[in-house]
Amino acid sequence: MTNSITTVCLNLNTADLEACRLAAEEVPYVLHHAGQIFEYLGVSQSLGHFDENPQVMISLCELISRALKNIAENEGEMLAELACKLRDAKEVGHAEQ
Repeated sequence: MTNSITTVCLNLNTADLEACRLAAEEVPYVLHHAGQIFEYLGVSQSLGHFDENPQVMISLCELISRALKNIAENEGEMLAELACKLRDAKEVGHAEQ
């Protein structure tokens, strides 16, 4: 087995790097809060809290849906672009060897 070293060069400006860092921080924050709401909905449903007014559950689910769509469209897209840049830089690094 031989050891090889792959050098990858990736140029990111400070603003792009900071935007990716913030996006990566935002994802677990939103997922954590969505999880807490889902737990609340499950407990409340099992206790019968929504029997008389199911619209409350529908509204909470709608809000969670919007938050998850927003994070997928914004932060998810930004992180996907960074992944593409990293993949492209790695492929260029392998091609040059």
